[in-house]
Amino acid sequence: MRLIRARLRRRAVAAVCLFMWLFDQSQAQGVTPTSKEISRHAVAVTQAGDAVLRDDGRVIGFSNKTGEGREPVFIEGLADIVDVAGESEDGLGPNRPRGSAYWIALRRDGMVLQWDGHCADEGIYNCRFARARIVPGLRSVIAIASAGGTHLAIDSDGHVWGWGLDHDGLITGQKGERDPSGRQISRVIKSPIRIPVPVPLKAIAVGFPHSIGIDREGNVWLWGGKAQPEYQPERTEIFTDGKFVARKVVGIPPAQSAAADGRTFVVTDAGELWSWGITKLDAAPPNGTRAPHKIEGLCAVKSVSSGSAMAATVCKDGALYKMVFPSTPSVSGDRPCETCSPITEERWDRESSMKDVEVLHLAFFPSNASVSIIDRSGAVYFGPFSDPRVFLPPRERIVGPVTIDPQGRK
Repeated sequence: MRLIRARLRRRAVAAVCLFMWLFDQSQAQGVTPTSKEISRHAVAVTQAGDAVLRDDGRVIGFSNKTGEGREPVFIEGLADIVDVAGESEDGLGPNRPRGSAYWIALRRDGMVLQWDGHCADEGIYNCRFARARIVPGLRSVIAIASAGGTHLAIDSDGHVWGWGLDHDGLITGQKGERDPSGRQISRVIKSPIRIPVPVPLKAIAVGFPHSIGIDREGNVWLWGGKAQPEYQPERTEIFTDGKFVARKVVGIPPAQSAAADGRTFVVTDAGELWSWGITKLDAAPPNGTRAPHKIEGLCAVKSVSSGSAMAATVCKDGALYKMVFPSTPSVSGDRPCETCSPITEERWDRESSMKDVEVLHLAFFPSNASVSIIDRSGAVYFGPFSDPRVFLPPRERIVGPVTIDPQGRK
């Protein structure tokens, strides 16, 4: 009997191993997941919603196999992933060259992978994806960030690395070059290089006009953006090694995260929101402030995102606040909004239709104007918008790819 039981155990183990091997092979080939396989919780989403990280460590994108342009497919070569970042070519714009990849992912073992894709003109959810490949030269990475084709990573020693588009020094800290017509040229850095920030970092963000790093004591560091000095804080401590210039912001409480798109926002350890930069759009200079200041009247802030003429915060209790920049043009699609009253002053409003939000990203570029959301149930929502005034409609009106489970699509 002991011999029979031992044989049964061996056969059971072999069967389980065969099943797991077959399952892994099917995922590696980029096959379309079944309804049961895709009924998972989302834990991260890229800012334009074109890659979703599930709680099983796999990443899905959206192709057009069924004609809908929203068919979920696994990104080949990705498993045991803990974070994703990046955006499609649509967000890079016609005047920006291709970098080394559009999207990056952080694997649990500290390796970083990257992949390309092409999204058709009909919409971002109509894409073909290349197999993800390991980024050479990076080890023991603990955090990643990506936007506009610029990629950043922090390793376990706190060193920061960058590759992709070095637009206005987002990687090297150097002022961008210009062509004979005066248009700024973006350098392309194919392999990661060490960015000589003078202290170990714990968090990073790619923004406009600068990259942002937060050190282990909560100090905020900036590099790049020399072509836009009017959007830099008025008081900084300068570090330079001759070519690279980093600036430590003075006068802000210890920080945990940040975002920037003309306006820079910093979330402090205490849940406060601080800011400087653009205060009005489509206004003649000076159209901003260089004095970092605390924004009053908000909730205890968990995270912030900024882009396309607006900003939004996720509260620690899952609520949302939004702000449309003053002087934002009144538009509805491609036509002026005759019933929209002009926005003349900054005002943050609680978005009562949205609750239990865990993650929110605003797309970085107007050509990709969208919001992607993960709620506390792990469902994903994506909504394009053309007018910031109707940003974040009620949840039932937000359109695909919506949830990870196709049965739950709105």
